Amino acid sequence: MTIQTPFSDYCADMNVLLAYHKCRDDWKDEQKADRLIYSGLLTPAYEKIKKQYPEKSACIAGCLKKLARAEEENCRDIDYVSGLFGRIMAAVFACRQDEWTKTLRRTGYHLGRFIYLLDAYEDLEKDKKEGNYNPLIPKSTEKDFEKSCETLLIMTMSECCRQFERLPLLENVDILRNILYSGVWYTYEKTKETRKKGKIEKMTDPYQV
Repeated sequence: MTIQTPFSDYCADMNVLLAYHKCRDDWKDEQKADRLIYSGLLTPAYEKIKKQYPEKSACIAGCLKKLARAEEENCRDIDYVSGLFGRIMAAVFACRQDEWTKTLRRTGYHLGRFIYLLDAYEDLEKDKKEGNYNPLIPKSTEKDFEKSCETLLIMTMSECCRQFERLPLLENVDILRNILYSGVWYTYEKTKETRKKGKIEKMTDPYQV
């Protein structure tokens, strides 16, 4: 059984906006033909949703454009680049204008920053190897890098949770809390262990230069 509400329709619309821009970005950066084809298939729906949510569409497109420019310039300002993705999520979270709009925007903003930072942490070694942009690379050789990343992620998610707890939620609140307080950390813990294991293997390999 499928339950359809105005909010489920809204989420579907936002997914189309984000998917369209993601496909265009992948085509621009990596020339992936399938992404170009998929963005073409999404174009009719995208244009319709763009007219329905012009401010959100403009915000998403504008922030992604700034992110692309930051990547081209090898921007080292972690707060700036993660904040751009935070602004995208803030716009998405604010599904309507009411007394909870500011709190929803703040929740989305900090969740967006967390997602961006965690993605950069997870892709760090791959980006180093492939020469891709990653704002964490310049700091990755610092002695306290792992601790700094953990602290930054904890502070970001803590603020997200602080804003979340202000919302008047009743249904499924325990599920949402489980995601924010536990679920979002799975990828981080898994990546941290992989990085730790890799460092130990490198240190104990007598043939490793």
